[in-house]
Amino acid sequence: DELATAGQQALGVTLDDGYLDRLTAYGRAVAHFPTAIKEFPWRNGWFYRLSLDALAQGKDDPLPIHTGLLYDVAPDVDIPFDS
Repeated sequence: DELATAGQQALGVTLDDGYLDRLTAYGRAVAHFPTAIKEFPWRNGWFYRLSLDALAQGKDDPLPIHTGLLYDVAPDVDIPFDS
């Protein structure tokens, strides 16, 4: 829900009911597709940018779970705070 909430706020939209079920089904459908942190800029970069922008404005990270997990798998990513 963290990503959906932040995305809705950033884009000024409301997701239809059942979005989580649809995303889960999509995730299962593409589970065999290999991914890597090198694909981060176009897979998760938009969400990370929301975090960086909020922090630059002195606000709390709107995606602390996402940012923390990113830091766990890619500690060399430039995260300007401890998560």
